[in-house]
Amino acid sequence: MKHGGNIWEFIRKGVELEKIMDFSASINPFGPPDWVQTAIHDSIRFIRHYPDPEQKVLLSHLADFLQVKEEYIIVGNGACESIYLLANLLHGKNILIPSPTFIEYETALAGNNAVLKFPQIKESNNFCFPYEEVIGELSWADAVWICNPNNPTGKRIEPSMLIALLDNALKTNTLVIVDESFLIFAASYKNETLLNVLNNYPNLIIISSLTKFFAIPGIRIGYMATSNAKILNKLKKQIPPWSVNIFAQMIVPGMLQLDDGFITQSIELIEKARDKFFKELSKIKTLRVYPSSANFLLIKLCGHIHANELSQQLAQKNILIRNCSNLRGLDDTYIRVAVMKEEQNRMLAEELSGL
Repeated sequence: MKHGGNIWEFIRKGVELEKIMDFSASINPFGPPDWVQTAIHDSIRFIRHYPDPEQKVLLSHLADFLQVKEEYIIVGNGACESIYLLANLLHGKNILIPSPTFIEYETALAGNNAVLKFPQIKESNNFCFPYEEVIGELSWADAVWICNPNNPTGKRIEPSMLIALLDNALKTNTLVIVDESFLIFAASYKNETLLNVLNNYPNLIIISSLTKFFAIPGIRIGYMATSNAKILNKLKKQIPPWSVNIFAQMIVPGMLQLDDGFITQSIELIEKARDKFFKELSKIKTLRVYPSSANFLLIKLCGHIHANELSQQLAQKNILIRNCSNLRGLDDTYIRVAVMKEEQNRMLAEELSGL
C-alpha cells in the first residue's frame, strides 16, 4: 500500500464501512463537524453548475482564517495537487528531501527529473531534523522540502531552527518548502506556523491540507501560500480550471468561519487520546513507540513479526495500519498508526499486545 486510507479494497469484498477500523489514514476521529452533512445536502442544488473558477468566497475566508493576504494563497484539490504543481515548477532542479518523509514528494519530483538528495532523519538521533547536513548542502540545493511535523515520525521542528534555515537559504537563493498539514493538530499551531513570517521570506512556500483536521478527505481541499509574486504567477498558470469542487467551495468557508469550539476541542481530545495510546502501546515489550506531535504514532516492531505479515493479519480483522516499509530510510519493521478514539485505540493495543 503506497498510502493509507484505502478502505475500498475491503468494501469491494463486501465489508461494511462501519466494521472497518482505519488506523492507516491520519484523520481527525472527532470530525467532521456535525453541520457538514447538512451543508453538503444544502449544496447539492449547485452540482449541475460549474464551481467558481476564481474561488472568491473560499479564498476570502481562507485568508481570514490563515491571517495572510488573499493574493498569497493558491487553493487546490488537496495538498497533493500543490505538491505536484510545485514539482512541475522545480523540473530538473536540485532538491533536498530530509527522509524518511511523505513519499509523494519524491514521487512528484522524480517524475519531473529533479536531482534528489536525502539527508537522513536518523532513529539514532530520535528522528530529529538533520539541520547541519541540510545547511551544508544549501549551496547545492535549489530547494529544501520539509514536512513539519514530519510524516511518519511525528517529530516537530522548532520554529527557531526553521527561521535559521530560512535565513541561511536566503543567502544561497534556495527555496524552502514546508508542508504543515499536521501542524494544526498541535496546540501551539498558531504560534509555530511559518505563515506568521511569510512576508519576511520570499524563499518560503507553505503547503497544507484542510481535509485531515476537519475529517473531509473525500471532498479534497488544500492550499499553498507564498509572498513570492514570481512563483505565484508561475504556479497559477499551471492550475487546471475548476480544480476545487463545488462542495469544497460551499462548505469550507463556513467551516473556517464558524467558531463553535471544534478546533480547540479536537486538539484537546486528540492530545488526550494520543498520550493514553502512547502509554498503552509503550507497555508492549515487542514494540518501540516514538513520541509524536501529530495525530499518529510511528512504531518499530521489535519481535519476530514484520510489517507485511502484521498488516495482513490485522486486515483479516478489518483493521488497517500503515506499513512503512516503502518509505526511504525505514524498513519492514516500521508501522504508523493513526490516533483514533480511545475505545478504538484500546482495541488495536490489545491486538498488538499478542505479538
